[in-house]
Amino acid sequence: MGENPITSVYCQANHLSGSAMPVEDCFQLSLKFANGAIGQLFVTTGVNSGAFGPMFEVYGTEGTLIEGKKLKRTDEPKELERRIIVDEQSHSWNETTRDFITAAEGGANEMNSLMGIRNVAVFDAAMKSFNAGQVAPVTWFDE
Repeated sequence: MGENPITSVYCQANHLSGSAMPVEDCFQLSLKFANGAIGQLFVTTGVNSGAFGPMFEVYGTEGTLIEGKKLKRTDEPKELERRIIVDEQSHSWNETTRDFITAAEGGANEMNSLMGIRNVAVFDAAMKSFNAGQVAPVTWFDE
């Protein structure tokens, strides 16, 4: 969403995904953006693979992104370049770990500190929302 801030989050979660974790392992977030757009994020640590449908979808004014394809009513579907190879058995944790080690050793990291603190702010609001059972505001950090 570029520089369009997330203003609030509503989070639902449960412990029904079959993981051995002693806490919630399945989360669904509704994200509201400053321009009124609504996004949805679904994360589960208990399910590694299977026929669950698209795991990442984005809907917007420029088209819809589903599993690496950009779909738009006025255009032919376009396959987008994949920057991260998803290993269905590991949820890309191996790529995340590799990127973290590279950054710790002084290498390039695509996520800067501003992106990091914004992610933390969204997930902090998500946990507050889940615990309170209501929408929670997001503290958005500017540059």
